[in-house]
Amino acid sequence: MKRLKTTASAALSEPRIVQLSANLFAVCLDVMKIIPAKYILEHAWQKGLINKDTLIVESSSGNFALGLAIVCREMGLKLCIVGDPAIDVHLQNMLRNLDVTVEIIAKPDHLGSFQRLRLKRINEILHEKPNAFWVQQYDNPFNPASYQGLASMLIDEFGLEMDLIASVGSGGSSVGLASGLRKHNFVGRVTGVDTFNSVLFGLPDGKRTLRGLGNSIVPKILDHCQFDSIHWLCSEMGNRGALALHARHGLFCGPTSGAAYWVAQYLASQRGDHPRVFIAPDTGYRYQTLYQDEWRALATETPAKLPSVPSPVQSVEEVRADSQWSCIEWQKKTLVQQVSMAAEECNR
Repeated sequence: MKRLKTTASAALSEPRIVQLSANLFAVCLDVMKIIPAKYILEHAWQKGLINKDTLIVESSSGNFALGLAIVCREMGLKLCIVGDPAIDVHLQNMLRNLDVTVEIIAKPDHLGSFQRLRLKRINEILHEKPNAFWVQQYDNPFNPASYQGLASMLIDEFGLEMDLIASVGSGGSSVGLASGLRKHNFVGRVTGVDTFNSVLFGLPDGKRTLRGLGNSIVPKILDHCQFDSIHWLCSEMGNRGALALHARHGLFCGPTSGAAYWVAQYLASQRGDHPRVFIAPDTGYRYQTLYQDEWRALATETPAKLPSVPSPVQSVEEVRADSQWSCIEWQKKTLVQQVSMAAEECNR
């Protein structure tokens, strides 16, 4: 592999693969969403959908915004990001240093969600700016398509019998990797990691404190049939996972990575020595408060209130919003099939 890269986006698109135990592996990316940002914008440019005068717009809580900012800077494009307080002042400064216009939706809607208000503002900008291009990470099929190269890389590294564990937010990376693996006759399992109060896999909408995964809307690109099982974790579990990942292995990642790690290390402890490979999509630079004393203690202790194993459920109706860690055998079903099964159980 040629190691010299001529752009930061090309270099940042390549993962670091780290073996954590005999059958547990981390696929680490500092800014994973630079992969779809680069793929989508380069395709749009080639197809004449954008030009040097186009305003690129997107709704993002952080990672995708930074990926787009780097790619737009390289391509000489103007970018406007509509975000929320999850984009802290430090990240806002980074984005503005890359010549990005940042608009922050300061207050959530009545359900505690910023997502719908961010999308409303995007539509207002599209009306105001005729030559604007909305990236649409939640609905753009080029988002999952961008991960085909990484899927092939994982097969080259681990073969066809690995299990993939990936957090789910837009569904881009998890679905893109899963579908890419299955094109190569992949025989392993795909586990999605979500959080409570997320609608992605049939739970009611509500306020979420574990950012970077989960959603208040179901993206069009989310193909539920790619998943064998789903785990829901609370924010404490994701934070605890990030701390443990750093304390045990020296990998400095955010809670999204921590949630995937926590599920992956549990699965790696079960029967079978085939590789369990989890995606660590973000670094920990935005989460420095986790390293204060009260959180850092969680890296070496297991408080009684935090479970060491998930609570299995038979249907999404059994998942409680105040749970800490639940899982379900999804069995590659559609969302409609799962919800219908739950309704049938309730009517019996």
